[in-house]
Amino acid sequence: MPKRIRTAVVGLGWVARHRHLPVMERSSDYAIMGVIDRAPNRAQAISRQRGYRYFAESSTLSGISWLAEVDAIIVTAAPLAHFMLIQEALCLNKHVLTEKPFTMTVEQGEQLRALAGLQKMNLAVVHNFQFARSFMKLQAAIQSGKMGQIQSVAAVQLGNPRRRLPIWREQLPLGLFYEEKPQMTPAIPPGPQMR
Repeated sequence: MPKRIRTAVVGLGWVARHRHLPVMERSSDYAIMGVIDRAPNRAQAISRQRGYRYFAESSTLSGISWLAEVDAIIVTAAPLAHFMLIQEALCLNKHVLTEKPFTMTVEQGEQLRALAGLQKMNLAVVHNFQFARSFMKLQAAIQSGKMGQIQSVAAVQLGNPRRRLPIWREQLPLGLFYEEKPQMTPAIPPGPQMR
């Protein structure tokens, strides 16, 4: 039987509680060791409610001794914290899966990519629409040649006015667009005409 990936989740907002944690709980591939959040009592409450072994109330990974028992860290904190948290996780020799947007600058992303290579750790960015039925159909149509040569790609994303928006959205360059844009970028290898 393959070893389960021992994980910790840092940042316990809506996406962590309603997407990442439930998926890992249902899978036999993961063992959630603990959760980390900077808000007082949030990590402890979620840890007790869901039956996790560990929790920490912190905005940093330093000094959290139980992370020695973890293989991978899932970063779902606010985007402005991604760079520091990912850097810390990689320096702790942990594989990292992070929510989008990956970092605030290209330079930060390049630094983390280089560090992951140096540490020989996997670093991945969530792109959940990549596996959506609509994108899978699009990829199949492109690969089959049905669509001919792609000249350009345009995307439209509709929203729900009742959706609760993240409180940190206004801190991002370009606001909510900066957070939503990666969802509209399908994982299709660019051809000679795609730019």
